[in-house]
Amino acid sequence: MLTLQQIRQQLEDRRLSVVSERTGLHPNTLRDIRNNADCNPSHRVLAALSDYIESSALSVLSSQDLHKEVKI
Repeated sequence: MLTLQQIRQQLEDRRLSVVSERTGLHPNTLRDIRNNADCNPSHRVLAALSDYIESSALSVLSSQDLHKEVKI
């Protein structure tokens, strides 16, 4: 599971409306996590975000591998 700091870094360049839709978390919760250093999200929220970020990273890596295979 990603740390809170890692999650904050990943949220910096993401559209919170998309993250909200895919995680079921309210956009204000996501905004608070991203922007408020004193925010203390629950384990459930951190787990949902970590799972989403890690799965989206795996999707990108799989997609890149497919493009490499096609070029060869």
